[in-house]
Amino acid sequence: MGALVSARHLERVHEMVQRATAESGAPVVGGAAVEVEPGGNYYPPTVFANVSGDSYISQEEVFGPVLAVTKFATEAEALQIANRIGYPLFMKPYDGGGWKGVSRIDDERSLRQRYEESGKLVMLLQQAVAPF
Repeated sequence: MGALVSARHLERVHEMVQRATAESGAPVVGGAAVEVEPGGNYYPPTVFANVSGDSYISQEEVFGPVLAVTKFATEAEALQIANRIGYPLFMKPYDGGGWKGVSRIDDERSLRQRYEESGKLVMLLQQAVAPF
């Protein structure tokens, strides 16, 4: 994992992790105190699990090695998340051994179609970065 761009950026990531910890609970991985390493501004990879969709960490872009995970089990829950994230987004089904494919989702109809096609796989919904 590479270094963050500056000491201020490192502080900002740590502040966001601290706020998320206060709101959503301790991360399952990472979130430790920042240690200054020679040659860069490094922050440990940090993962928050079972994060509510209205939480700060699930709605703000961290621009650092921080991941907020929200579970969904039904198409209706996937649609709620997608509508919160906004379109376009990407759906990435996972079969236990790797990503099975990536689909660009432009609207609710395409989300429903891809959800049905994926079966009962674990899926990642991710906001798209334009123009990709």
